[in-house]
Amino acid sequence: MDAFVNAVGGGFAARCVRCDDKDLVAVMAEMLHHPKHRVGDAVDIRKEGLCDDRNAHTEMVASAAVGRVACGDTTREVLVPIAQNAGARVRVSCAKGRAVDMRVSRAVAAVTAALLFGAVGCTSQITGTASIDPTKPPLGLSEDGYGIVAGYPDAPVQIELYTEPQCTHCADLQAAFGDDIKRRINIGDLAVTYRPLTFLDDPSTDQHSARVANALFLAVGAPEASDENDMASGPEFQSFVEDLWAHQEPGGPGPSDNQMAKMAQESGLPDDVAGRIGAGDTADQIDIEEMGAYNYGALIGIDPTSTGTPTVYDLDTQEKVDIHDDDWLNNLLASA
Repeated sequence: MDAFVNAVGGGFAARCVRCDDKDLVAVMAEMLHHPKHRVGDAVDIRKEGLCDDRNAHTEMVASAAVGRVACGDTTREVLVPIAQNAGARVRVSCAKGRAVDMRVSRAVAAVTAALLFGAVGCTSQITGTASIDPTKPPLGLSEDGYGIVAGYPDAPVQIELYTEPQCTHCADLQAAFGDDIKRRINIGDLAVTYRPLTFLDDPSTDQHSARVANALFLAVGAPEASDENDMASGPEFQSFVEDLWAHQEPGGPGPSDNQMAKMAQESGLPDDVAGRIGAGDTADQIDIEEMGAYNYGALIGIDPTSTGTPTVYDLDTQEKVDIHDDDWLNNLLASA
């Protein structure tokens, strides 16, 4: 990789994530580690400084030299480092493994209920045992393959959440809003596309952020899985995220594979998923380094002047959400 980077130089391109070739802008893809910041603030990775509880680390980390540009349906600019004179590889999305809406529509449910009510009459006693709806909010990959979507594809509120496994304020966000996010995913009001980042990894962390990100993609499961018992749900994934960020170790190696596997089981993820996490398997069809570079480019595209984590992006309005407001989630839901 180093030889390749040295050969092609440091040219990078910023482009829209559509299948066109416009809006090319030269950009340097270097980033600085985060400074001191307060609860709810984003970790600024473009300025010098150290977090209050983060171990000392180098000020600048070179971004990955290559990234995959996906043909996605968004007008947001995504700045992805592309080596000059090298053909950009385009990920072709597959229907397998994507979040699929299996719910019965509210309209159909309402008509069915009305017919049943009319048939039995209001004085008739309905016998039988109530059963739980077997469908549950799905978990799948985003169109570009670098995000994990928890929730129904037609949820009225759709957001992206950019997060770093060692970012303490990402942990604060999960502690404060994680349960509400899970509840809203579960009832179908919200879908969250998690976009992990790994910019806080350094030699002292034993790939802490990269290993956690890999575990997140392992949670999606095999794209060809057809047995519902082998498929994780959106709420289960959200529980896993909360547990992982509650046990982070900024500047250190972070949880072991076995510890992450136990968290996966406790969160309700399928046993085969927990087994792969515990075995340290590599997630299928995802390169964590490319994922980190792609998501970092997307993050710059959202806010090039104050780039950091956690960042919440409203896919409907295509605007960055002000998470300094304690009512940010309720406001999003109310505006849908």
